[in-house]
This record gives sequence, C-alpha cells and structure tokens, in this order.
Amino acid sequence: MQAKNKLKILFVSSEYPPETGLGGIGTYVASIAPVLAGKGHQVHVLSCFPSQRRSERNDRGVYIHRRDQLRIPGFLKLCRLLRLTLTSSRILAGISTYLEYKRLKIPFDIIEYPDWGGEGWLFPILSSVPLVSHIHTPLPLILKHNRIAYKMDAAIASHFERFSVVKAHVVTAPSVYMKTALHHTNWLTTKHIDVIPYPIDHFKWSTTKDVLVTSPVVLFIGRLERLKAPEILVYAMEIIRKRIPEAEAIFVGRSNGRRGGLPYGDWVKHIAEEIGNCSILGHVARDQLRELISKARVVAVPSWHDNFPNAALEAMASGRPVVASINTGISKILEENNAGKIVPPGDAAALAEALILFMADPEFAANIGRNAQKTVIEFCDPNKIASKREQIYRRATSMLKQ
Repeated sequence: MQAKNKLKILFVSSEYPPETGLGGIGTYVASIAPVLAGKGHQVHVLSCFPSQRRSERNDRGVYIHRRDQLRIPGFLKLCRLLRLTLTSSRILAGISTYLEYKRLKIPFDIIEYPDWGGEGWLFPILSSVPLVSHIHTPLPLILKHNRIAYKMDAAIASHFERFSVVKAHVVTAPSVYMKTALHHTNWLTTKHIDVIPYPIDHFKWSTTKDVLVTSPVVLFIGRLERLKAPEILVYAMEIIRKRIPEAEAIFVGRSNGRRGGLPYGDWVKHIAEEIGNCSILGHVARDQLRELISKARVVAVPSWHDNFPNAALEAMASGRPVVASINTGISKILEENNAGKIVPPGDAAALAEALILFMADPEFAANIGRNAQKTVIEFCDPNKIASKREQIYRRATSMLKQ
C-alpha cells in the first residue's frame, strides 16, 4: 500500500479512447480514471487490442499502456473450424492481458476489469492482487436481446466472462436494472453486486444551447444495430409527423450488423427515407456531439437493452429530457426524478406519444431538462463516483487480507 493511503490502480480495458473507444466501457474508464488520478492515486490503463500498436502515454495523469494481443500460430484457424470464435477471443484477451500485466512489473494494489470480453479471467487464478469486476453487459444478455441462439461457442465464451466476475473480490454494476437482469438470467445469482452509476463530466455539457430556442428535433445517439432499436424511433417519427409536420429526427452512430440484406445503418436509412425528415449521420467525432445535442429538444434511447447509456447522461447534463425504454439502466433515474419519460421497448406508438410531449412544448421540455441536469449532478458527479469506487477498492483490499 502506498503512503497516505494512496493506491496503485490498474484498469484492464481493451477500450480506451480515442484509438479503441468503441463503446461504454472505454467511456467509463476514460471518465473515472483521470478523476482517481487527480485524487492522488497512481492510475494505469492496460489496453490489449488485436493489431494495436505498442505505445505508452499519459492522459490527464493516467498512464496508458497499449499492446497488441498474443498471436498463437494456427489457433484462430482451429477455433474457426470448431466454430469457437467467441471463445477464442476470450481466451486470447485473457492470456494477452495477464502477460502484459506481468511485463509492467508494477505492484498494483487493486485491479479492475470488465465482464465483457473475458479480459480478466486469468487474474483470479494467477494473481494475488485484490480484484474488482465491473459489469457492463454479459454475453447472454447481448444474445437474448439480439435474438441470437445460445449455442456451444457462446456458452463457453460466457463461462470465461462469468468466471472472472464470480472470482472477483467485489462486483459492481452501474444500474439496478442490470443487477435485476443478471439475476433473471441466472448468470449471477449469489454474488453481491454494488450499484455505482457511471460518472459524467456535467460541467463539460452545461454550456449547451438552451432547449427553449430549439426546433422540434429528437436525437438518437448510439450504434445502429438491433440492440439499440433505431428503427423504433423511425416508426415513431411517422406518427409524430402527423401531429407535428416539421418534426425532425437525427441519428448518430456506427452501423453494426446487418438487416434486410444490408448493413444495419443502410437499412435504417432506407426505411427512414420513406418517412422523411430523418437524417442518418453515421459516426461523428465526440467533439461534434455538443453541437448536435444543442439542436435537439429531446433525446431518445429506445433500446431493447442498454446497461447505462452514456448518451443519455450527456443529454441530461446538457439539460435535455430523455425518453428511454424501460430496458435501460437510466429508466429508474428518469422516472424517480421526473427527468424524462420511460416507455416499453419496441413500442413505436408509446415512444411517439412520449416524445410529442416534449417536441410540441419547449417550455415543458426545458423544465424537465432542468430536472435531468440536476439529477446527473446529484447521482453522477465524477468526484462522488470516484469516492464510491475508492470505498470499493478498500473493501476489496480488506477482503483479501481476511
């Protein structure tokens, strides 16, 4: 243990922006790690990603170690023949990460890793350092909500993820929704889970243009894929435009997967063209998001499943109301704090009715948006979240000593 109770913390995360900032895991680590560093802890991030160039740099006081993944001749070819592609990715991620951790030769006081990708499965076997696993979205939930069959490959891959979680000293998740969803899948029934929301730098978003000067625009931010359900917003727009002809929808995000014989993003664009007033922008740089949120009167998160969407936090911090499906980790916070509306997943009519409340009345949208902004300041302030994670790390350390 370092002097003055300061810790040497390692975040294991293949995702870390901008090079591998592919989703919520990278956004979470990039948000919390600098805050912990600012509190005096020595914080490192180890990112092992296929074909990634080896590098070392410092990001806001955080030491970033980027590495390629291990390459075993013939291994991937064999796994493809055996139809074990998901399993092979977990095996290689875990071995690569552990080997690179050992090469750092740093006596860490705590190691935190995500469930997703199975990056941490070797640590409980070979390491004597206190371990914290942070739940993002286990594989069974991804497959369930994407309506993908749970076959042998997925079952084995899921075992690697679950092992890393079950064997950790402390397990955390960002939402009560995720905690409940895990119990319903029987994936994690006996392990205690501490709920700690993701942090959001609300100061960064607080200067966004006021809702009162916006047009009736709804914004969608997220991957264009089945899980995020962008098409439900497209169908809702058909209903909305009958009541508010000038209403617009903007879609931002990468295409992922296929539908109707097309890349998912192209398929969404095709059906959106029939509705009209829908702009499919694809991926945009993060520094453009504030400008896009400034144009929006409300933000929609119609996902079939979403752990704790950062897009919703950024919208709330910008003073925007959020309409989300009940299958999102943000839904409970929205409902309990009058910060937006929640609707059933897959229900375009319910989504449309909820959005119309805000799109037709900028003053109402502004009032609810102020509630949303106050809510993220109260629940998701980075310093508050960092203090909660410090407590978790101390507990994990004390558990190892027992």
